[in-house]
Amino acid sequence: RAYQWLSKYICNNTFHEPIGASWEYTRNHSGHVLLTNVLWIQTVRSMELLACVLKDTRQENLFRNKHAAIKAKWVPNIYKTQETLPRILAIIWNHVPDDFVESFNQELQTDHVPLRTAGPEKFKATWNASIRGEADLHRTIVWPWIGFFWMIILVRKHKRTLAQVWWTKYMQYHHKPTLYSIYDKDTGEPIRRAYVKSMPADSITLSMHLTACQYLHGTPV
Repeated sequence: RAYQWLSKYICNNTFHEPIGASWEYTRNHSGHVLLTNVLWIQTVRSMELLACVLKDTRQENLFRNKHAAIKAKWVPNIYKTQETLPRILAIIWNHVPDDFVESFNQELQTDHVPLRTAGPEKFKATWNASIRGEADLHRTIVWPWIGFFWMIILVRKHKRTLAQVWWTKYMQYHHKPTLYSIYDKDTGEPIRRAYVKSMPADSITLSMHLTACQYLHGTPV
């Protein structure tokens, strides 16, 4: 039933969504974003695996063909995009070859994992983002959970040394006894302003931090 509900938003192997519905809410888009379609690729792959477990050969073959068609359409965009989160997810879900890990890591030229790398594409901020006091929440702040997530994936891809380098870079974001969800990229301080306020003990940041610590050091801090 969940898949049938999602299917309402599919056309030509593309998941379409209204502006404002995606986590990419700080920029205008044409009805579809790469991040959601990378998630869609994995959703179809999961449906294939479920059918395999249930020994439903017809459904398994159907979703295998769907998965191949969607990957063929969207994976080329992984190599061209300036957005980092779709790339990180594509790596952990094996949508791209393993040698993509180090080349992608070399593109991250800052001391934090940005949500967008430098490049020619200029994203237009939405009115909603501007009125909240930040022109582009995906470019002007640091989301530390993305960095901790990248460390986890590096360890899982047997790149522990690279992960340790990032752990050291993120020392300024290891605030105890809690972590904040967003930081100013220039000062390293939690952002505190109307409508854009960094939340202490943010669940996803804490969980990513604890998991990264587990992967790197064996026990959470």
